[in-house]
Amino acid sequence: MFQKIKNHHTSGDYKRSGLICEYCDQRNSDKSDVMLYNSKYDIGERVKKVSTTYSDIDATNNINEWLPVKLSRLNVLFVFPNINGTYEESYSFGLAAIVSITKERGYNPKVVYVNSRSGYQDVLREIAEFKPQVVGFSSVSSQFCFVNEIASIIKENDPRIITVCGGVHSTINPACILESKDLDGVFVGEADHAFIEFLEKVENKCDYKETDNFAY
Repeated sequence: MFQKIKNHHTSGDYKRSGLICEYCDQRNSDKSDVMLYNSKYDIGERVKKVSTTYSDIDATNNINEWLPVKLSRLNVLFVFPNINGTYEESYSFGLAAIVSITKERGYNPKVVYVNSRSGYQDVLREIAEFKPQVVGFSSVSSQFCFVNEIASIIKENDPRIITVCGGVHSTINPACILESKDLDGVFVGEADHAFIEFLEKVENKCDYKETDNFAY
């Protein structure tokens, strides 16, 4: 069991290894690290060891003396504004695709729909409870001004949160990033795989501005 976990962790195949700690928050840590506990009695210590210390584990130990170990990936909040919009009953397949692949790759997505400016408080409430490291907007041109307003509120609340936008508007007008001081970048065109590349760079503390289809 432990050898399999080690192999999956070493290869970066976190989804198969199931390495997410349920007892601590590692969302801002380098994912080359993993939380291990020597036994069920060590939970209060939250001993942190890097993957190279897997060799210290004696696979013959009683499995019941070990707690399940998992790795926590990023929380990603998606915001879909439709203020005074004409497509209230429509379904955003583009957003659904991004959310689906984000979840499939082991991240923790959540979606907030904003139908009025009073809904800005719903976004802040979700940020307080969900604690996302990334907030992603999907926007058509008529909604981009509201994206800027929400992004500004988010940055005022927590400037550490990375805010990005995709969708029709940023695809046809990537220069829109120059209109917003509170967006860290926009995606141009199909961004299903580019967004995952972006998340992986954020997660590993790499320069996410080098992501494909990304303008800043």
